[in-house]
Amino acid sequence: MDTTKFFTELDRCYAEKRIAEAEIYMKSCLAQAEAGNDPPGIVTVCNELGGYYRTLSRYDEGTPLYEKALNIIGALGQNGTPAHGTTLINYATNCTMNGQQEKALELYGKAAEIFSGPGYTPDFNLATLYNNMSLVCQSMNNFSQAEDYLKRALRILETLQDSRIEIAITYTNLANICSATERFSEAKDLLEQAIDIFLRESDGQDIHYAAAINALGEVYFCQGDYASAARQFEEALKLNIRDLGEDTDSCRTIKKNLELCRQRLGEEAPSC
Repeated sequence: MDTTKFFTELDRCYAEKRIAEAEIYMKSCLAQAEAGNDPPGIVTVCNELGGYYRTLSRYDEGTPLYEKALNIIGALGQNGTPAHGTTLINYATNCTMNGQQEKALELYGKAAEIFSGPGYTPDFNLATLYNNMSLVCQSMNNFSQAEDYLKRALRILETLQDSRIEIAITYTNLANICSATERFSEAKDLLEQAIDIFLRESDGQDIHYAAAINALGEVYFCQGDYASAARQFEEALKLNIRDLGEDTDSCRTIKKNLELCRQRLGEEAPSC
């Protein structure tokens, strides 16, 4: 299979919003790769088609594709290669979104063993992987392990150039763990550091800046400082609308938090 041609046509489908055609095209390419006994081509298409199904929340349709790709990689004796690690990560992400946290953590762990092993230099991808593993652990209420993975990510990021934004994102994630374990003072310190980085490095334009502001509002709320919490939620709401639009789950959650603050403060919520 000509991978350059494959991705060029696929990108064109997405750019032109021909989403249904993209699925048909990938299925056709998969059939051709299988008929032509092209294992690398099969692996490539399985990963892309699995990702397509994931974006449409059709997780069960992606599972056999990732399994097929992993079986082929193993049969080719390519376990431990970047293709193997990437497929494990894609499959793990699918499992995470499908509510299969334990399976996701197992797959992420195998990928981490590859990318932290001999022949690989710790980089942004490994740090992101540890961040993802932390989020899975948080969803399982395993905050101790979640914190450990974030600290691993930080150790990597602190050795890399141009990593300040990623460090700020990781501080925000770490602060959320501190809040979940009622370490509010520590969470506040981390968030203030994250916000300072976002302002200095991106002038507050990075999409993750809003999450740090919102998290700081949650810390203030938990500490009973409803006026400060409301100010943070108001700013987070503006940023979320700017970055993502108003019809999002994050905006709805922030509005509920803001309403709770106003109730505690005895204020009447403005009509909108």
